[in-house]
Amino acid sequence: MNDIKQQLLLKIGNTSERGDRVKEQIQKKKGTHIKRKSERLASYTAIAAFIGLIAVACFLLVPNLLQEKPFQPAEEPPTTVVPPLEEPNHEEDLTLLLKEYFPANSKSTFDGGYEDSGSTIETTWLNVDYVQQIVSNTGAAFENIYRIKDNKVVLVYREMLEGVSPTNMTFKELESLPTIELILEAPFEVGDPYGYGGTLGEGVIVSLEEEIATPLGTLNNVMVVETSADAYRARSYYAPGYGYIKGVSEYWDEEKGDYIIGVTEEIKEFVYATESEDVRKKATPETFEKTIVSNYKPSFHSPWVPSPNGTYRATIEGRGEQAGEEGIGALVIENRNTKDSFIFKLLEEEPYRQYTPKEVAWIDESRLFVIIGYAYGMVTAGGKLYVLDVERNEVKPIITDLTNKEEVMSIKVNNDDTFTYQLHVYDTDAMEGSESHVEENTLPLPKPGERD
Repeated sequence: MNDIKQQLLLKIGNTSERGDRVKEQIQKKKGTHIKRKSERLASYTAIAAFIGLIAVACFLLVPNLLQEKPFQPAEEPPTTVVPPLEEPNHEEDLTLLLKEYFPANSKSTFDGGYEDSGSTIETTWLNVDYVQQIVSNTGAAFENIYRIKDNKVVLVYREMLEGVSPTNMTFKELESLPTIELILEAPFEVGDPYGYGGTLGEGVIVSLEEEIATPLGTLNNVMVVETSADAYRARSYYAPGYGYIKGVSEYWDEEKGDYIIGVTEEIKEFVYATESEDVRKKATPETFEKTIVSNYKPSFHSPWVPSPNGTYRATIEGRGEQAGEEGIGALVIENRNTKDSFIFKLLEEEPYRQYTPKEVAWIDESRLFVIIGYAYGMVTAGGKLYVLDVERNEVKPIITDLTNKEEVMSIKVNNDDTFTYQLHVYDTDAMEGSESHVEENTLPLPKPGERD
């Protein structure tokens, strides 16, 4: 067991703090300032007849003096001096680059490792800034949580899982976690320190442009990190869009005078997580099938609705610009950083195929309200109200006591932790759809559900 844990630690690193490892990479440029001399007229004349002449001369000569500067050194064009503060998207773009090494809601499976036991890495984004990874093999498992923002990847939580479930922290609790270790800071280049060196010590980036053949295909622009200590060294390989894909550890053989490969592991499968079997067994007319598509372009959809922080945006595809056309639509949620889209389609088999999403409103970065109703017929334009957890694909009903003559027509999230909905009520004594009225109600926002 100890040998297995030691090999796992070799790959996932330790919790020791390392100081003085990040070198300053950005030097401020100093601009040059040119002092300009002002010229003054030095004398006056007592003859009134020349005043007009002097005025004309000043009018003609001064503009020429301002335009002609034959003896001043040439200044650099203004466009060549760009202060860092004038690049508002620079930091954001670099942070997105770092996030590419932590693919959202994915599972990587590896062959090889200690005694060819294999291993897995499960990656889950807890919110826009925090990502969780469960790294495990047959002998041990670790939970790591990283904070990724401001161009940095920092480790904030690491624990061995021995018969316990992963931690369940709120956003406020995650924000309060101190930095255990700086993993990587962008922009990065060959020679930069890398804080994920494991038991061998600090790592160093030795390449950013490796081409690695894997069972998934040939991956380009692979980052290679090397660590070494005494007679051992190890190399770890990271690919954008996949994260960790390969690891090789070696030891020095005195007789051969060269390094000998000790342990190798390589990714063999990469999949995105799907809904659990529990969700599938509890299928209802409001159960979605979730798929992931890159660079998806809806063509017959309602206006995009951005999430509170702008990370995601949602639309209903297949029901026109106002989502009011007849037919079954799909809920499309796009990650604006990765350009991946989650496509949520209601079950198509009978008797569920008559339902469709009709309207959405974001609650936070992972949950949104969805109105689901009949796909055909203009009598019932609304439906029932649900909360959809985007990452877990879980749907929970809200306002469960509606009668068959009541339906939610619209939904709005307010700034005071409440939401307002309009209820369309068909009058009891009237023919269905002939007479009705609208009621407006306000309720507290639902709280996030507990994680399993």
